[in-house]
Amino acid sequence: MRNFTKILLSLALTIVCVGGAKAKVSLDLPGLWGAGVKEGSSYSLDGYNGGSRWIGADCTAYDYVWIKYTGHTGQINFGIVYDEFIKVGEYGDEYVQIEAPLSGSSGIIGIALDKTTTCTHGSKEGGHVGDVYAKNVRQVQIQSRGVASTLTIEGIYLGTAEEYLKEAEPAYSYVKDWTSQDSYTIWHADETVNTYSIGLVNHLLTIVNTNPKKNDDSDKLFYEVQYSVANNISTAVGSKYLIKLKIKATATENPEGETDIVWEFGDWGSTIEGHISVINQWREISIPVVAPHTNCFLNLKTGNLYGTIEIEKVEVFLNERTIFVHEEGFSTYSPDKSIDVDGIVNAYAAKYSGGKIVLTPVTEIPAGAGVIIEAAQDNYKVPVIESAAALGSINELLVSDGSISSDGTHHFALGKKGGVVGFVKVKNGVTIPKGKAYLYIATPPSARDFIGFGEDDVTGIDAVQQNAKADNQYFNLAGQRVAQPTKGLYIVNGKKVIVK
Repeated sequence: MRNFTKILLSLALTIVCVGGAKAKVSLDLPGLWGAGVKEGSSYSLDGYNGGSRWIGADCTAYDYVWIKYTGHTGQINFGIVYDEFIKVGEYGDEYVQIEAPLSGSSGIIGIALDKTTTCTHGSKEGGHVGDVYAKNVRQVQIQSRGVASTLTIEGIYLGTAEEYLKEAEPAYSYVKDWTSQDSYTIWHADETVNTYSIGLVNHLLTIVNTNPKKNDDSDKLFYEVQYSVANNISTAVGSKYLIKLKIKATATENPEGETDIVWEFGDWGSTIEGHISVINQWREISIPVVAPHTNCFLNLKTGNLYGTIEIEKVEVFLNERTIFVHEEGFSTYSPDKSIDVDGIVNAYAAKYSGGKIVLTPVTEIPAGAGVIIEAAQDNYKVPVIESAAALGSINELLVSDGSISSDGTHHFALGKKGGVVGFVKVKNGVTIPKGKAYLYIATPPSARDFIGFGEDDVTGIDAVQQNAKADNQYFNLAGQRVAQPTKGLYIVNGKKVIVK
């Protein structure tokens, strides 16, 4: 992302989005290109052409603005413009803009709203000085970058970080199970037409080599042919995935022998590959990969196998999760799969005991458990693991399924009061959002609606500060000394210190 100086004229659209956190909104698009064009329409752009849409709104209640698109070719950038005047330029008035390039033929690209940088010049008329940028968002903008480009817009949205990540993160899994299918057509190399039989046999994807060849340099049988077992797997470039294959292979000349098969994952322009060993027994094989493309296929190559390959199922799992930490440095999180956060973020189990919030550091979080995440504001990718031990009695955090309504007495959610982060009593009748962790305190402290993490509150952090006042040592919020602190909040010499 970088500042962008060419601003195009736009038509007026006003969105009122002030106050507390809001649900995702769609930016209505009629007139985006000055011709009443709506969502779902396609555009052809050439050179440095494009269009913009006036917003003119306080967007501090949101975290991201993003575009969902298909049919992208060439090079197109998506951008937002803040009402921070720079100068009168060659093509019109110039304001601070942040842009992000569209990637792939389809996808979602988002831009985090800047809620920390303050305006020093403000609008052209001199207003807004001292406001954070996100308080005065002028426009959203789309522009080609010097080459002929096309684009179909499916939507442009404002929303929270959680809403953006939920939409932008690729599907968690791809499953192809042939046991429930009666027919299936797959791609295979042309040379397989007369030498291979490929199709469904007894609800198993079956590949039979009926005409082996000899390797020119030896007497060994050799016939490497590739065929596709999975296509159009939605992935994100650079994200980690786990491929699982339930497969067996029977060699004609050596039925009990072990045979190597080559796998290939990616797109024709960018692939990765490796070997797997198969035998005449069903074997579930796991292959960790990093996606080289946005939509991937999984091809297999027969290697030197002369015989039959049978495949029951192919699964491709997103092998990492993204945790978003708010600007306060704390968030609650509950993974759908077990994860390992060691060395990436600080995670804590939490419970209420003796008038205090007792925090216990954890590094592995089991699926479905609620924890507190502590780190500098950012998105963090953490690996999925097979399993993690239950947190047990150290953790009293519950996770809302979206139907939990506070009784105004016992429900406490992560919040902020007077600049201090802690647990705030949820008002009567307020529904705790799905996926958010909270505490249900059976006997809450009398006359208190907030239990903070700060030194001015009677909480567990007090003891940490009293015991961490010398030798420049770092302590986490559970009072444990940390030899090599990562990003997050620590106590050093009795004071809170943020490591970035």
